[in-house]
Amino acid sequence: MSKDKKVAIVTGSATGLGAAAALMLAQKGWNVVINYTKSLKEAQEAEAACRKAGAETLMAQGDVAEDADCKAIVEATIRKWGRVDGLINNAGVS
Repeated sequence: MSKDKKVAIVTGSATGLGAAAALMLAQKGWNVVINYTKSLKEAQEAEAACRKAGAETLMAQGDVAEDADCKAIVEATIRKWGRVDGLINNAGVS
């Protein structure tokens, strides 16, 4: 595991702008957390693209409208890399 790369959590990163943001970070040398609620297949595709770009990844299922899910995502990130350097809060809640 690379502990020297910056780490970002990108909420809603299975599809659309979130997936594009995660890939952009991966291409710039960041490790990324791919967050999704229901779109497992798409999250796996986003993860594969980020890994191909050279990033280490962590897939984290969770609904960011739920406080417990948010805490679990951060805790999993800290367990893997020991840090969180950035957050792109892309997931929308209405």
